Amino acid sequence: MLSFKVMIKWTLSFLKEDWVVRDYPVRIREQPPVEQAGEGLYTPRFIAQIENWWQVAGVGETREEALEDLGKSLVAVKERRGQLPRPGTGLPIEFAATDEIGRYWGIVSRIISEVLEYEPEDIFITDGSSLWDFTHAGDSIEELRERVFRVFDVNVSHIESANIAEIARYISEVKGC
Repeated sequence: MLSFKVMIKWTLSFLKEDWVVRDYPVRIREQPPVEQAGEGLYTPRFIAQIENWWQVAGVGETREEALEDLGKSLVAVKERRGQLPRPGTGLPIEFAATDEIGRYWGIVSRIISEVLEYEPEDIFITDGSSLWDFTHAGDSIEELRERVFRVFDVNVSHIESANIAEIARYISEVKGC
């Protein structure tokens, strides 16, 4: 069921053609504090989202910062898509590219099965996926990089992003395959 705020913003959207964050039905909520499990983790105090859009959010230590960050995210959506969906409507789901994953599928499938311990057909992986996305409870990124080394005899610790496509490309270059 659509909220009253969504219906109002949708109706008002017909009065103009170029929308900004204040034209959208926005909800801002305070997030519960999370104990820091490790160094470098950041849990923002507030999150701002457009109703019916779970894919785009803004975060910050104040409501205003979260709303400002949401505005930046909205600009990025507009740049990527060429235009913004009308306020009060949903944002279509877009999947990331899989070109690199496909190019190095032989290596990627071994990373999935032998390093991450999943069946390749059981997970969805894109060019933007990283080892971080598939860690099991108790695994550290260092342990996963060590597994990559044991499987391929290639050190990938310099790939800070832990991006699987980058790792597969590097392994391919080093191994000449």
